Amino acid sequence: MARAVGDEQATRDILDEPAEYRRPTTSALAAATVLVFIDGEEQSGSETAEGVVLEELAKRGHEVLDQTSLEMGARTGVVADPAELGRMGQAAGAAVPVLGTIRSDATSSVGGFYTGSSRLTVRTYDTATGDLLSSETFQVGADNVPGKRGATPAAAVTEAARQVGYRAAVAVSRKLKGPAGG
Repeated sequence: MARAVGDEQATRDILDEPAEYRRPTTSALAAATVLVFIDGEEQSGSETAEGVVLEELAKRGHEVLDQTSLEMGARTGVVADPAELGRMGQAAGAAVPVLGTIRSDATSSVGGFYTGSSRLTVRTYDTATGDLLSSETFQVGADNVPGKRGATPAAAVTEAARQVGYRAAVAVSRKLKGPAGG
């Protein structure tokens, strides 16, 4: 394969570039510590989804941090500010923050049961650059995706949040591991 003049120098320049200026490779992100925050109006839904995402990412080999790991008191405002989360994540050794927003609801159904629906949007960032790596939305209970049934509204919401949390964790893990990962 023929090389253009200057290829070797360009390669050396890139390799000599300080790490903070290089965008992490997919393999570097696969080994990165992941910081997870999921916020929502329905507390049990957001706590359930966050717990499932943390658990599933850990099962898939990712090192994870959550709000408790960072000993943060209040959630309000943190999720809305990726730059602040990035600084906190970097200070704790995390390279990839995953920010989520969830909306959950339950409606009465036949037989005295309730049907839970949840919509979870997760955004994944690179703390080194502040770049948005991905943004995806997962839902149950809308758009031809059946809701989750429960004996109480809280049980229905919890099951719906568990389902979207699981789907989000699988997708985030695949993104971090790259095309061959999963």
